[in-house]
Amino acid sequence: MQKLVITTITGGLLAASSAVAGDFTVPIAPTSAPAAASIGTLATGYHNVYNFRGINLGNDMITTQLDVATQVAGLDVSAGAWYASMEDGPTRGTNVDELDLYGAVAKDLGFATATVGYIHYNNFNDGDDAQEVTFGLSKSLFGLDTSLTYFWDVETDNDGYTELAIGKSHDIFGHSINLGLTVGYLVEQSGFSHATLTASYDIPFGNATLSPYVAQVWELDELETTAGKAESNEFVGGVNFSVSF
Repeated sequence: MQKLVITTITGGLLAASSAVAGDFTVPIAPTSAPAAASIGTLATGYHNVYNFRGINLGNDMITTQLDVATQVAGLDVSAGAWYASMEDGPTRGTNVDELDLYGAVAKDLGFATATVGYIHYNNFNDGDDAQEVTFGLSKSLFGLDTSLTYFWDVETDNDGYTELAIGKSHDIFGHSINLGLTVGYLVEQSGFSHATLTASYDIPFGNATLSPYVAQVWELDELETTAGKAESNEFVGGVNFSVSF
Protein backbone atom coordinates (compact mmCIF):
# COMPACT_ATOMS: atom_id res chain seq x y z
CA MET A 1 0.00 0.00 0.00
CA GLN A 2 1.33 3.43 -0.89
CA LYS A 3 1.52 5.50 2.26
CA LEU A 4 0.64 8.88 0.83
CA VAL A 5 -2.25 7.71 -1.33
CA ILE A 6 -4.03 6.46 1.84
CA THR A 7 -5.78 3.77 -0.22
CA THR A 8 -5.00 2.46 -3.64
CA ILE A 9 -7.69 4.52 -5.31
CA THR A 10 -9.14 6.88 -2.76
CA GLY A 11 -8.78 10.62 -2.49
CA GLY A 12 -10.74 13.65 -1.44
CA LEU A 13 -10.15 15.93 1.49
CA LEU A 14 -11.96 18.02 4.02
CA ALA A 15 -10.48 21.36 4.98
CA ALA A 16 -10.98 25.06 4.85
CA SER A 17 -8.09 25.10 2.40
CA SER A 18 -10.15 23.22 -0.17
CA ALA A 19 -12.63 26.02 -0.50
CA VAL A 20 -9.89 28.64 -0.51
CA ALA A 21 -7.98 26.98 -3.30
CA GLY A 22 -11.02 26.08 -5.38
CA ASP A 23 -9.90 22.49 -5.88
CA PHE A 24 -12.91 20.97 -7.64
CA THR A 25 -11.52 17.43 -7.90
CA VAL A 26 -11.96 16.82 -4.17
CA PRO A 27 -14.87 17.39 -1.77
CA ILE A 28 -15.13 20.99 -0.64
CA ALA A 29 -16.90 21.18 2.70
CA PRO A 30 -18.17 24.56 3.91
CA THR A 31 -16.59 25.76 7.16
CA SER A 32 -19.13 28.48 7.88
CA ALA A 33 -22.88 28.75 7.61
CA PRO A 34 -24.32 29.87 4.26
CA ALA A 35 -26.46 32.95 3.73
CA ALA A 36 -29.84 32.93 5.43
CA ALA A 37 -31.62 32.13 2.18
CA SER A 38 -29.44 29.05 1.59
CA ILE A 39 -28.69 26.01 3.73
CA GLY A 40 -26.71 23.93 1.27
CA THR A 41 -25.29 23.24 -2.16
CA LEU A 42 -25.72 20.40 -4.65
CA ALA A 43 -22.97 20.13 -7.27
CA THR A 44 -21.80 17.95 -10.12
CA GLY A 45 -18.72 18.16 -12.29
CA TYR A 46 -16.37 16.65 -14.86
CA HIS A 47 -12.60 16.46 -14.35
CA ASN A 48 -10.05 15.20 -16.87
CA VAL A 49 -7.75 13.98 -14.06
CA TYR A 50 -8.34 12.95 -10.44
CA ASN A 51 -5.28 14.46 -8.81
CA PHE A 52 -5.11 13.80 -5.07
CA ARG A 53 -2.34 15.55 -3.15
CA GLY A 54 -0.11 15.59 -6.22
CA ILE A 55 -0.79 12.01 -7.36
CA ASN A 56 -2.76 11.00 -10.45
CA LEU A 57 -5.43 8.51 -9.33
CA GLY A 58 -7.33 8.30 -12.62
CA ASN A 59 -8.80 10.09 -15.62
CA ASP A 60 -12.26 11.17 -16.84
CA MET A 61 -13.93 11.57 -13.47
CA ILE A 62 -17.56 12.54 -12.81
CA THR A 63 -18.38 13.87 -9.32
CA THR A 64 -21.56 14.61 -7.38
CA GLN A 65 -21.50 16.47 -4.08
CA LEU A 66 -24.00 17.57 -1.43
CA ASP A 67 -23.07 20.05 1.31
CA VAL A 68 -25.23 21.50 4.09
CA ALA A 69 -24.33 23.99 6.82
CA THR A 70 -25.91 25.78 9.75
CA GLN A 71 -25.05 27.54 12.99
CA VAL A 72 -25.49 25.91 16.40
CA ALA A 73 -24.64 27.66 19.67
CA GLY A 74 -22.23 30.03 17.96
CA LEU A 75 -20.51 27.24 16.01
CA ASP A 76 -20.54 26.78 12.23
CA VAL A 77 -21.52 23.17 11.60
CA SER A 78 -21.28 21.55 8.17
CA ALA A 79 -21.60 18.09 6.65
CA GLY A 80 -21.59 16.55 3.22
CA ALA A 81 -21.12 13.65 0.87
CA TRP A 82 -18.94 13.40 -2.26
CA TYR A 83 -19.28 10.66 -4.86
CA ALA A 84 -16.85 10.08 -7.73
CA SER A 85 -16.82 7.65 -10.63
CA MET A 86 -13.99 7.09 -13.11
CA GLU A 87 -13.77 4.87 -16.16
CA ASP A 88 -9.99 4.95 -16.11
CA GLY A 89 -8.70 4.34 -12.59
CA PRO A 90 -5.19 3.60 -11.29
CA THR A 91 -5.37 0.21 -12.98
CA ARG A 92 -5.97 1.43 -16.50
CA GLY A 93 -9.25 0.37 -18.03
CA THR A 94 -10.96 -0.29 -14.69
CA ASN A 95 -14.01 1.45 -13.27
CA VAL A 96 -13.46 3.17 -9.93
CA ASP A 97 -16.14 4.45 -7.53
CA GLU A 98 -15.68 6.32 -4.26
CA LEU A 99 -17.98 7.85 -1.64
CA ASP A 100 -16.62 10.23 1.00
CA LEU A 101 -18.69 11.30 4.01
CA TYR A 102 -17.52 14.24 6.10
CA GLY A 103 -18.40 16.86 8.68
CA ALA A 104 -16.78 19.87 10.36
CA VAL A 105 -17.23 22.34 13.18
CA ALA A 106 -15.73 25.84 12.97
CA LYS A 107 -15.38 28.63 15.55
CA ASP A 108 -14.25 32.22 15.07
CA LEU A 109 -11.59 32.81 17.74
CA GLY A 110 -10.96 36.41 16.78
CA PHE A 111 -7.36 36.02 15.67
CA ALA A 112 -8.38 33.18 13.32
CA THR A 113 -11.13 30.65 12.62
CA ALA A 114 -10.44 27.17 13.99
CA THR A 115 -11.92 24.10 12.31
CA VAL A 116 -12.10 20.45 13.38
CA GLY A 117 -13.33 17.98 10.77
CA TYR A 118 -13.71 14.30 10.01
CA ILE A 119 -13.80 12.39 6.73
CA HIS A 120 -14.47 8.73 5.96
CA TYR A 121 -13.34 7.39 2.58
CA ASN A 122 -15.48 4.55 1.22
CA ASN A 123 -14.34 2.50 -1.77
CA PHE A 124 -16.44 0.15 -3.88
CA ASN A 125 -13.67 -1.54 -5.89
CA ASP A 126 -11.89 -3.62 -3.26
CA GLY A 127 -9.83 -0.66 -2.09
CA ASP A 128 -9.16 -0.11 1.61
CA ASP A 129 -11.37 2.42 3.39
CA ALA A 130 -9.68 5.22 5.32
CA GLN A 131 -10.40 7.87 7.95
CA GLU A 132 -8.89 11.26 8.78
CA VAL A 133 -9.49 13.93 11.40
CA THR A 134 -8.51 17.47 10.37
CA PHE A 135 -7.38 20.44 12.44
CA GLY A 136 -7.23 23.79 10.69
CA LEU A 137 -6.79 27.53 11.14
CA SER A 138 -7.93 30.07 8.55
CA LYS A 139 -7.67 33.86 8.37
CA SER A 140 -7.83 36.73 5.89
CA LEU A 141 -4.36 38.29 5.61
CA PHE A 142 -3.54 41.28 3.39
CA GLY A 143 -6.63 40.62 1.30
CA LEU A 144 -5.81 36.92 0.86
CA ASP A 145 -7.75 33.95 2.25
CA THR A 146 -5.21 31.73 4.00
CA SER A 147 -5.46 28.43 5.85
CA LEU A 148 -3.23 25.78 7.37
CA THR A 149 -4.65 22.27 7.95
CA TYR A 150 -3.20 19.12 9.47
CA PHE A 151 -4.71 15.73 8.50
CA TRP A 152 -4.47 13.15 11.28
CA ASP A 153 -4.57 9.62 9.83
CA VAL A 154 -6.95 7.62 12.03
CA GLU A 155 -6.97 4.65 9.63
CA THR A 156 -4.05 4.00 7.20
CA ASP A 157 -0.99 6.26 6.90
CA ASN A 158 -0.74 9.66 5.18
CA ASP A 159 2.75 10.65 6.42
CA GLY A 160 1.35 13.52 8.48
CA TYR A 161 -0.03 15.39 5.48
CA THR A 162 -0.33 19.14 6.12
CA GLU A 163 -1.61 21.72 3.65
CA LEU A 164 -1.12 25.47 3.31
CA ALA A 165 -3.61 27.26 1.07
CA ILE A 166 -3.77 30.83 -0.22
CA GLY A 167 -6.70 32.15 -2.27
CA LYS A 168 -8.00 35.37 -3.82
CA SER A 169 -11.16 36.23 -5.75
CA HIS A 170 -11.46 39.08 -8.25
CA ASP A 171 -14.71 40.50 -9.63
CA ILE A 172 -14.50 41.06 -13.40
CA PHE A 173 -17.56 42.10 -15.38
CA GLY A 174 -19.83 40.89 -12.59
CA HIS A 175 -18.25 37.42 -12.42
CA SER A 176 -15.69 36.06 -9.97
CA ILE A 177 -12.26 34.83 -11.02
CA ASN A 178 -10.81 32.70 -8.24
CA LEU A 179 -7.09 32.04 -7.87
CA GLY A 180 -5.67 29.56 -5.37
CA LEU A 181 -2.37 27.99 -4.39
CA THR A 182 -2.03 24.89 -2.20
CA VAL A 183 1.25 23.42 -0.95
CA GLY A 184 1.43 19.97 0.67
CA TYR A 185 3.97 19.11 3.38
CA LEU A 186 4.67 15.64 4.84
CA VAL A 187 5.51 16.02 8.53
CA GLU A 188 6.82 12.48 8.95
CA GLN A 189 9.12 12.86 5.93
CA SER A 190 10.10 16.49 6.61
CA GLY A 191 9.54 17.43 2.98
CA PHE A 192 7.14 19.08 0.54
CA SER A 193 4.98 16.81 -1.61
CA HIS A 194 3.36 19.04 -4.22
CA ALA A 195 2.08 22.50 -5.14
CA THR A 196 -1.13 23.19 -7.06
CA LEU A 197 -2.12 26.48 -8.71
CA THR A 198 -5.82 26.73 -9.61
CA ALA A 199 -7.89 29.29 -11.51
CA SER A 200 -11.68 29.16 -11.87
CA TYR A 201 -14.34 31.45 -13.33
CA ASP A 202 -17.82 31.64 -11.78
CA ILE A 203 -20.81 32.18 -14.08
CA PRO A 204 -24.02 32.59 -12.02
CA PHE A 205 -27.51 31.58 -13.19
CA GLY A 206 -29.88 32.59 -10.39
CA ASN A 207 -29.20 30.10 -7.60
CA ALA A 208 -26.89 28.07 -9.85
CA THR A 209 -23.24 28.63 -10.73
CA LEU A 210 -21.16 27.19 -13.58
CA SER A 211 -17.43 27.13 -12.75
CA PRO A 212 -14.93 26.03 -15.39
CA TYR A 213 -11.41 25.70 -14.00
CA VAL A 214 -7.81 24.84 -14.83
CA ALA A 215 -4.99 23.80 -12.50
CA GLN A 216 -1.28 23.08 -12.72
CA VAL A 217 0.20 20.52 -10.31
CA TRP A 218 3.92 20.43 -9.60
CA GLU A 219 5.57 17.40 -8.01
CA LEU A 220 7.98 18.38 -5.23
CA ASP A 221 10.91 16.38 -3.92
CA GLU A 222 9.23 14.25 -1.27
CA LEU A 223 6.30 13.02 -3.36
CA GLU A 224 8.17 10.48 -5.49
CA THR A 225 9.88 8.97 -2.45
CA THR A 226 6.64 8.59 -0.50
CA ALA A 227 4.35 7.51 -3.34
CA GLY A 228 6.73 4.76 -4.35
CA LYS A 229 6.48 5.59 -8.03
CA ALA A 230 7.49 8.35 -10.39
CA GLU A 231 5.02 11.23 -10.56
CA SER A 232 5.21 14.17 -12.92
CA ASN A 233 3.92 17.72 -13.24
CA GLU A 234 0.35 17.66 -14.50
CA PHE A 235 -2.30 19.90 -16.04
CA VAL A 236 -5.86 19.47 -14.77
CA GLY A 237 -9.06 20.93 -16.14
CA GLY A 238 -12.81 20.58 -15.82
CA VAL A 239 -16.08 22.23 -14.95
CA ASN A 240 -18.32 22.24 -11.88
CA PHE A 241 -22.04 23.10 -11.76
CA SER A 242 -23.61 23.89 -8.38
CA VAL A 243 -27.06 24.88 -7.14
CA SER A 244 -27.76 26.54 -3.78
CA PHE A 245 -30.94 25.70 -1.87
